[in-house]
Amino acid sequence: MSQISLLSSANSLSRVVLVDKSSYWVGLDVGGTKLSISLVFENDEPLNLGYMNLSSLSDIRDAASQLLGDFTLKDANGIGVGVAGWISSISKSVVFSPHRPELVGVQIPALLNDSSLSRVVLENDANCAALAERDNSWGPLSVIVNFGTGIGMSALYQGQLFKGANGFFGELGHCYVGGSLLCECGATGCLEAELRSCFVSDQDKAEIAAEKKRRYVMLGAHGVSWIIRIMNPSEVIVGGGVPLGWDSFVEEISAEVSRYFPSSHSFVLPKFKAATYKEFSGSVGAAILARSIFN
Repeated sequence: MSQISLLSSANSLSRVVLVDKSSYWVGLDVGGTKLSISLVFENDEPLNLGYMNLSSLSDIRDAASQLLGDFTLKDANGIGVGVAGWISSISKSVVFSPHRPELVGVQIPALLNDSSLSRVVLENDANCAALAERDNSWGPLSVIVNFGTGIGMSALYQGQLFKGANGFFGELGHCYVGGSLLCECGATGCLEAELRSCFVSDQDKAEIAAEKKRRYVMLGAHGVSWIIRIMNPSEVIVGGGVPLGWDSFVEEISAEVSRYFPSSHSFVLPKFKAATYKEFSGSVGAAILARSIFN
């Protein structure tokens, strides 16, 4: 057993625990613009190794090696890969990816220079984020919404991942919200496209930035209100890259959502909370998935 310093996701404090560094599972989260990596050890302790920009899939092996440091993919018990794409539960492959079209038809083990298909499992990144929340979820139905390059959604019912008939459940970002903006998926008026138009740039003046943020919260809450009306979840877990630099984002979304539910409806709104592992939810969940399969 070796001592290793782990960063607590709850309070950002470092703590030292004992782990067997020779036995671990790797989780990779291949997002629209970044790659993040986490490990899970025998005692279920996660270790987040970091993230870096990923401009091309051809860079994934070198980026993974840099982030892994003393750990390697070769020595891992199993590898979980979360991707920003639609994964068929029948073919177990990426059939569509608005932000990473090059993922379609690609053999992920080949990208990782790992010839063993049996050691690698592929899953949607939002579903991986849900698996990371399973031990911390509250109530029978938890919905996870990730606001980032896109907007991803997943759900846990009675602790089990809900994936729909063909594995395409939760594509909230590609629901029509109005407008004429062309989405990367090829449709117009998608919630995701409208949200991306609200991203603040360094060139935006203060009043423009404030208006963009206001509209982002309004649109985000609009989408979340659909989930609540249709699914009646016990909690909504908010994650993704957007909340990282926006301390009040979860509270603002929650407050805005309430405007869609007049008190006369007597509708019980779900609890709102931030994702446990923040920007590493996808990679932690991918490692947890790998451990559940290759154990």
